[in-house]
Parts: sequence; C-alpha cells; structure tokens
Amino acid sequence: MNTAGVLFGSIVVVVLIFLLELPRFRRAEKKEKTVFLVLLALGMALAVVLIYFPDVPGPTQLVHYIFEPLARVFKLE
Repeated sequence: MNTAGVLFGSIVVVVLIFLLELPRFRRAEKKEKTVFLVLLALGMALAVVLIYFPDVPGPTQLVHYIFEPLARVFKLE
C-alpha cells in the first residue's frame, strides 16, 4: 500500500474519532475540548511522521542511548 493511501486512511480514522466524540464536546468544558484536540492532533502528527519515516527510532532506543554510558561506567553490561 502506498503512503498516500495510508495517510488518507489515517485522516479518515481521525475524522471518525472526532465525529464520534462530537456529541460529548457539546457538554464538555473548554479545557477538556482543548486537551482532546491537542492529543488528537499530536497522535495524527506522530502517525504522519511514522508513515513517511518508518525508521524513526522509538522511545526504547532513546532510553538505551541515554543510559548505555551509565551502564558502562557501572559495568552493568
């Protein structure tokens, strides 16, 4: 599957999530709406990055990069 199709599918999923949550938005407070929309946008941004750059290192690789020198200092390896 090409990246444009995956991107389109991701956009469709995000729009469906938004539309399904829309009735709850009407009675929610402004802060809740803002947090939901920010998290939804961050999730979509992460999806776009992973669609176009699938080899982006994950969080476990970051932790390994940070703590690997400490492990060598304390001879834990």
